[in-house]
Amino acid sequence: MARRIRRIAILGDSGGGGLALALLQHLGYLASGSSVMSRLLPPMKMVLYSPWVDLTCSLPSFNANMWYDLAHPTMFFTAAWGYTATVRRDAANREFQPVKVSLQGLVLRHPLFPPALEPAVTSFRRVAEYAVPGMFIIWGTAEMWTMKSAVFATISSRQALGVKSEGIDGRTRERSLLLSRLWNEGD
Repeated sequence: MARRIRRIAILGDSGGGGLALALLQHLGYLASGSSVMSRLLPPMKMVLYSPWVDLTCSLPSFNANMWYDLAHPTMFFTAAWGYTATVRRDAANREFQPVKVSLQGLVLRHPLFPPALEPAVTSFRRVAEYAVPGMFIIWGTAEMWTMKSAVFATISSRQALGVKSEGIDGRTRERSLLLSRLWNEGD
């Protein structure tokens, strides 16, 4: 990107989707500085395939769809606990309480949500300022993360990122079906 190459796309699947968002936030941070890195061009496209942007594992679709999803819930709990290894783990710790969701105002409030899910957080504003011209978020409606993906896509589109999103009815992480949708998007 420092060579001013213009046709770069960032793709991320599941945890890689969260990593792709973290990379975009970091690039936005670098671009806002005064160093040579501030001349970085943003990627042209970003594709997030069922991005994992919720460490709480507590949205309603997580439990409702756990029997249909190919991934086992234990994997996600183990990863979330490993990621938060320095956080005190007791019943009184508010960071491990169920997340509060308001779909009317699309507000998610919880310490374990990454900054990308809370529009008021400065780092997410950096993502919006860095403005990826095309972002596509895709997920299956039968997977555990369906609600998280839908809310994340809605919040992202409100930040004027040119977000396209689609939940594939009744599907989980069936890559052949979902990835065929990506290639049919055109450019």
